[in-house]
Amino acid sequence: LYRHIRTFEKIVKNYFVIYFNIVKLKKLCSETEWEEQREKFLQGKTSYWIRYEFLVEEELFERLLQEIQKNQSVHVLDQYEKVLKKHLPNEVRDMYVQYVKKESTRTSDRKSYKYLISYLKKITKYPDGKKIARDIAECWKQDYKRRPAMMDELRKAGF
Repeated sequence: LYRHIRTFEKIVKNYFVIYFNIVKLKKLCSETEWEEQREKFLQGKTSYWIRYEFLVEEELFERLLQEIQKNQSVHVLDQYEKVLKKHLPNEVRDMYVQYVKKESTRTSDRKSYKYLISYLKKITKYPDGKKIARDIAECWKQDYKRRPAMMDELRKAGF
């Protein structure tokens, strides 16, 4: 446990050192030079969480969304949803739609159904999301009518 704590502390320390140096470099560069340096940093090997935070800081929201799409992580999307929703609501919604459609083919227990339906509810909070979520729910009612637990969870959620 101690070794893991020390490793985590080193990672956090390295993150702050990297971030501090990036901020310092940005202040020293012209805008054109900064864009070149920023691209070098983004093309280099860095951990995803440093890269994602950097993209937020630089307000490169489309690029952040592309990175998240590339890694296909709904959990990372959840983490950055608040900031991305402000700038790219339709794209974020579409990623959630893609996720629930894909996962619906793999789920087979009530706990997973509840989890998926929580994403359907999340979709309703986006532009045109209520209609899209209802359409997905209707599709599931047709495609998965032999999954009583799923039907029950859809009903409980108001779909």
